[in-house]
Amino acid sequence: MQLGYIGFEVGDVDAWRRLFTEVIGLMPAGENADGSVGFRMDERTQRLFLREGQAEDVCAIGLCADGTEEYAATLARLTTNNVEFEIMDATAANARGVERLVQLSGPYGVPIELATPLQAAKTPFTPRYPGEEWLIGDLGIGHILLLVPDKAVMSRFLVDCFGFRYSNTGKGPWNGVEDAEVDFLNCNARHHSLAPATVGQRLPQLVGHFMLERKTVDGVGLTYDRVREDGLHVTNELGRHTDGALSFYAQTPSGFDFEIGTEGFQVDDDWEVVELKSYSNWGHAFHPAPSPTWP
Repeated sequence: MQLGYIGFEVGDVDAWRRLFTEVIGLMPAGENADGSVGFRMDERTQRLFLREGQAEDVCAIGLCADGTEEYAATLARLTTNNVEFEIMDATAANARGVERLVQLSGPYGVPIELATPLQAAKTPFTPRYPGEEWLIGDLGIGHILLLVPDKAVMSRFLVDCFGFRYSNTGKGPWNGVEDAEVDFLNCNARHHSLAPATVGQRLPQLVGHFMLERKTVDGVGLTYDRVREDGLHVTNELGRHTDGALSFYAQTPSGFDFEIGTEGFQVDDDWEVVELKSYSNWGHAFHPAPSPTWP
C-alpha cells in the first residue's frame, strides 16, 4: 500500500496553483473530467489535485494497493469490518489517474479512497525545477497528519481495514499544544504515511499538514528560499524531527500547513515501536500564524 495521491477542496484555486507550481515546484497535469485540477511529481498521471469548494480541507486520501490481490484483500477487510464503500465507475477512476476506485468515509468523516493501479502519464515528466527530485517510488508521496477527536479510533480503523502498522506513538509539546498525541502509521517502508493526532480540542479542519519528501537537503533548502521570497508564512523553521526528517513548515492558502522535508527514516520488520516524548531533535521554531486554524 502507499499514499498514492491527496486531493484538497479549496476556495482559491489560483492561489493554490501558484503554491504548487511556482513555490513547491509541481508539474501541472491539466483539468480532469470531474473538474478537478491535477499536479504531477513523477511519471504518474497525478499525485495531488484541487477541486473548487468551501471546505478548505482534504477531500481525498488516495491509498493505492500494490496490485489486484492487495486491492481485493482490502475490500474484504472493509466488508469484514462492516465499512460501507462505493465502487466508482471508470470515469471517476480516470479522474484520479487509476483503473479501480472505491470511495468511503472513515471515522470523523475522513475521506478515504482505495485505488489500484496508478496510471502512467501519456507525456514525459518535466520537473519545474530540475535537480529537485521527489522521493516517491513504492513509498508513496509523503504523509498527511489528521486532526481527530480520538486518534486511537482512527488508527485502529486504518490498522484493521487497510493493514497499517505502528512505527511510533508520541505525546509531547508541539506548536503551543502541551500534550499533542500522535500515532505514526506506516503501510510500506516510509516511517509514516498517515498520522492521526489528537490535540485536546475539536478543530475546524481534518488536515493539520501534509508532507512531501525531497531526495536531497538542497531540494528542501531551495524550496525554503522560494517560500521566503514569495512571502508565505513559515510556521516552523528548519529543524530535524525525531523520525529523521529535516524539514520546514509553511501555511497554505487554506490555513493548514505543508511540510517539505528529506531524510525521513524507513522501517522494516525489525523496527521497534516506542513512544516519543518530543517531535524534534532541534529547530522547527514555531511562528504562530496571524489567523491560525489550530494552535
